[in-house]
Amino acid sequence: MRELSVLLLAEEVGNDGEELPAAALVCAKLGVLLTKLAGPAGYRSLLARALALARNEAPGLAEVTVEPNGSLTGIDKAQADPGTAEQGAVSLVSQLLGLLLIFIGEALTLQLVKEAWPDISIPPATAGNTSEG
Repeated sequence: MRELSVLLLAEEVGNDGEELPAAALVCAKLGVLLTKLAGPAGYRSLLARALALARNEAPGLAEVTVEPNGSLTGIDKAQADPGTAEQGAVSLVSQLLGLLLIFIGEALTLQLVKEAWPDISIPPATAGNTSEG
């Protein structure tokens, strides 16, 4: 999932007029689709769990919180240090995708990714590899 996370983050770098960090944009895009699937509370819970897991790998995410509307606050500060920004972003998105794999399976997870990023080419190593989160 890390390879797919890096790919999704690269797709979002510089794609927002507000200059939101790529991790926030990836989570927001997935959030729109996941809210339809699991409801707003379900998406917030999933994102909060992914954030908690990601903090173990990237302590720079300690000040990041999930707001009631599903947005991430403090992510801009966590992304301010280029040395740890990429690690935190990749970890957060990887954890979110990993949780999706667990709860809805590989096929539906990849379908959601393709729906959010229709032009993306999913690496063959990602399909069929659910052991990495």
